[in-house]
Amino acid sequence: MIDFDPLEEPAHQKGIDDNKRIEGGSRIVSSTATQLQNYQTMRRVFREYYFKFGKNIECPREIRRREFAFRYWGANGEPGGMVRHLAFENEGEILATALKEVPCDLYCSNGYYRFPAYPMQQKEWLGADLIFDIDTKDLHLQCQLNHSYLICESCGHATKKIQGLDRCPSCNSPNLGVESLPCHICLDGAKKEVQKLFVVLTEDFGIEDKDIQVYFSGNDGFHLHVADANFQYLDAQARADMTGYILGKGILPETIGVYRRFGFGSNKKKTNESLGLTTVKDPSADISDTRIPDGKNNDERNNQNNFRIRFPKSGLRYGWRNRLAQDLGVTDLSESKLKNIVQQKGGYHGFRMGLDKMGKGLGVNIDPQVTMDVHRVFRMPGTLNSKSGLTKMKCIDLTSFNPLNEACLLSDGELKVKIKTPVRIKLKGQAFKINESLTSLPAYAAIYLVCKRLAIII
Repeated sequence: MIDFDPLEEPAHQKGIDDNKRIEGGSRIVSSTATQLQNYQTMRRVFREYYFKFGKNIECPREIRRREFAFRYWGANGEPGGMVRHLAFENEGEILATALKEVPCDLYCSNGYYRFPAYPMQQKEWLGADLIFDIDTKDLHLQCQLNHSYLICESCGHATKKIQGLDRCPSCNSPNLGVESLPCHICLDGAKKEVQKLFVVLTEDFGIEDKDIQVYFSGNDGFHLHVADANFQYLDAQARADMTGYILGKGILPETIGVYRRFGFGSNKKKTNESLGLTTVKDPSADISDTRIPDGKNNDERNNQNNFRIRFPKSGLRYGWRNRLAQDLGVTDLSESKLKNIVQQKGGYHGFRMGLDKMGKGLGVNIDPQVTMDVHRVFRMPGTLNSKSGLTKMKCIDLTSFNPLNEACLLSDGELKVKIKTPVRIKLKGQAFKINESLTSLPAYAAIYLVCKRLAIII
């Protein structure tokens, strides 16, 4: 049995910046009794989890090529600094370190490196896994206001989020953070985005189902990990292009067979040069986008008939052509219907603006920055998320998966907490409506609220 002093502070936690360990005095010395209680309890609960469920930590392929990172607890029991550029030989080393030092978060790089423990400029990048992030906050659902809270970064006061409230009611500070307690509507919305992304990856990019793993992030979203070597060597720009396609940005009318027509009211043929046009190649649609500079040829821009229909020879059955056709209710035999739709939109340019809106609705709400970053570190599956106390967990059956039940693995032992503001939550199938300032809760519920900065341990 591994047994460590629960109050022993790891060397890493004596002072940390983003990239290196800094020696110095203990940060706990100046903490208040409440902060010390928070610190000790959070470390104890997280250690108990890793002692019981450490075998669930999912280590990556080629572990010796990966960079690891730990985030450690601050003196007040909240997440503190991060240590990057760590390397491990095997799963046992990772678990032993987690049990000894009890970080609040454990991360692993998507990148492969020849020297993973070296500074970034010296690592020698060898490729990176393709990972997507879908977060409920990016869905902008109406329910979010009902379960969002403002947290003052100055005094810690918490209050229900109200539109127009931009200062702390307690200390008048403008430094307000936002915490959200995602509901089943939010999580179901994120699931739908995951399903949409799965279709795009398999049908448009040819990735096999078995090479896509879906994980609950441990807080309020999902991660999709692609284990296909064909995408491992994509650089940041290639991944940016891929995310643009998935988001549905920059869709051209030509994609679905609507082309601009020039020269109305005249028999004279007008060349691009005579009209002052520039031609830009669109690689995704394999057509040319002839753009009219602002202020020139507004009669062409505003004419409802300044277009012609020519369906692609390959039809409208694949990719974005299929999505647009289904949304518009047209087929490659519906030329007159598509013509009427374009005319109702005001012609080529009006239709193009409509496609921009359609792209946002039909595209997948992924975080493009996450996918583009080839040096990013991601939370390791099977580890706890310090933003919630929930576990990052693989979703075997996404439809039936309930994160607030299945990823809630902390114990039922009671903890006494001070609640900062009235709150409602539902975890492990149990609903909690908490109005009292002081109350005892099962550890999983207490830690959840502490991680959300809506409670403190007493």
